Amino acid sequence: MTTSETPQLDIAKEPTNTQRIAWAWIALRAFCKAEGVVPDPTPEDDLTDLVADLMHLCAVEHISFNRILDRAEMHFETERHE
Repeated sequence: MTTSETPQLDIAKEPTNTQRIAWAWIALRAFCKAEGVVPDPTPEDDLTDLVADLMHLCAVEHISFNRILDRAEMHFETERHE
């Protein structure tokens, strides 16, 4: 996906799931770049590494990763049918 293909946010509306997915890809690619690895076409391993690093971040910031995960799941369930 190129910059011109990145869905833009209309601040008057909620983001679409297409936009959310594009932003997730951007974040995952940035993470892979920071790690110095080529993103895998099947992102499961890259996603696992990213989530593990987010767990480390939560630990040092004294944030409950499980609480974050529960909240993210609630957001996902609400947004998935939009």
